[in-house]
Amino acid sequence: PGCVCQFPVQPGGRKIGFAVPYSAGRHGVSDEKREKEGVLPVSISPAFKQLRQNGLRMLLVAVLAALYLFPLVRIFSMSFMSASELYASAPSIFPKAFTLENYRSIFQGNIPIFTFLKNTVIMALLITAVQLAVSSITAYALTGLDVPFKNLIFILILGGMMIPFESTMLANYLFVAQNGLRNQYLGLILPFLLSPAGIFLMRQQFKSIPKEIYDAAAIDGCGPV
Repeated sequence: PGCVCQFPVQPGGRKIGFAVPYSAGRHGVSDEKREKEGVLPVSISPAFKQLRQNGLRMLLVAVLAALYLFPLVRIFSMSFMSASELYASAPSIFPKAFTLENYRSIFQGNIPIFTFLKNTVIMALLITAVQLAVSSITAYALTGLDVPFKNLIFILILGGMMIPFESTMLANYLFVAQNGLRNQYLGLILPFLLSPAGIFLMRQQFKSIPKEIYDAAAIDGCGPV
């Protein structure tokens, strides 16, 4: 009641397909006939194997994405909870009583949310622009120019990455307070203008550029700077 497609292996390497009726034994072919005629059962197609592997990868990616997105979903759902539900001993993931009171207190209350957002945008843009400029210049000097003791300088810069922010926070505050920069943009921006991590990343990027590009630029008349 059915058949299984088999392929006999010929001496010349040519395969001819035929159908073998299904019966007892492995796919209806006895071991003696399998050894005599070299009958091979049809295997799983490469496309199906690839589909199965891709499916497993997609499943793993979906699980990891759910783990990473869960905190964001949790925070977003908490914004629609009441104060009593937020501080409950057994808080729920999703709000039991949907409310917009938290958003009303932000936009209609005394919280200057738009001032906070404006300060964040100004700080982020200025700090990013200065760090990018300083990190690029420093990294190029450590890779493209013949600077004395540049390896030692790079090691000292890497050492700056190991200093925790908490150990410099008090010194930064005293510097800002003693120079009258409190409650000013400059006082918020100055402590973050230099970034050892940015210099390290830019240096690694410059080192990945082939030396032949610099030589070709020099032939075209470009200088080192």
